[in-house]
Amino acid sequence: MRILLATLAACLWPAVAAAAGPAAKHTGAGTTAAQSSLLTLNDLGKGWEASKPGTTAINLSCTGHVTDGSDITEIGAASSPAFDDSRGVVIGQQTSVFADARQTTTYWKRGVDKGLVECVAASLAGLRVRGLGVVITSKTTLPLSRVTEMTEGYRVVAKVTAGSRKLTATFDVILVARGQMLSEIALGSFGSPIPLAVETAFAKIVASRLGSPVA
Repeated sequence: MRILLATLAACLWPAVAAAAGPAAKHTGAGTTAAQSSLLTLNDLGKGWEASKPGTTAINLSCTGHVTDGSDITEIGAASSPAFDDSRGVVIGQQTSVFADARQTTTYWKRGVDKGLVECVAASLAGLRVRGLGVVITSKTTLPLSRVTEMTEGYRVVAKVTAGSRKLTATFDVILVARGQMLSEIALGSFGSPIPLAVETAFAKIVASRLGSPVA
């Protein structure tokens, strides 16, 4: 199971297409702010392990859902490790900090819509290049409580075949933004989905770390 979790962890963030994403002009303050928003092992409790951090910058684009970020400036970005536990669950987070709150809102309005679920599905379908069979069975939005004025979530479910094993994979992505900061929490599981109350609790922790002005 841990090998499968490591494979799923590689798909934690939506697939990125060639698109005009935000220009990266990182500052020390922006990078520190992004890092301070990230979930840690202390937030998750006992039984979790952490891998190396993955990709950093958020890009709300994939094939079929391109979001223009050409006039947006990212001043900081950070990514958590992929965290996994023995129950078949993997979690990761990334945060981008933009030059001002207006840019965050603009980027959100352009890219966070029903079509973004296709990017989540593309990430899960990416397991195919790792030798697994993947059949997407559903793509929906999550009925999340609003932890900030900008809160959205998506769920993709698939049947995954690994050799003789047949599993159900659930891949959820939650986006939370406040002030200059946009954060994305990706949660994958084999078997039962992660309870919505647990996902909301993670979103609340992240939301509490967003919003302070960044120079």
